[in-house]
Amino acid sequence: MPTAGVPAPVSSQGGDSVDRQRGGKSIKAAWASWAGVSVLMLVIWGATWVSTGGGASYFWPVWVIGPWGAGMLIWTLNERFGDR
Repeated sequence: MPTAGVPAPVSSQGGDSVDRQRGGKSIKAAWASWAGVSVLMLVIWGATWVSTGGGASYFWPVWVIGPWGAGMLIWTLNERFGDR
């Protein structure tokens, strides 16, 4: 007896390739977001560095770019090699 709201099982023949394609697109979008925010952080830091005459020597964007990039790298590697 079918139950309302419960999706039908997906066959194993095509589901995996569709999931990988979607995952690849979402990974690319996530990396694009990381790159965009990284550039924005670098521009802001560069503008403050120039406006203070080089006085803003503390490179604070590393606290945004580094951990986010590390998490992205772990996620990407897990998506690529996690199923093997």
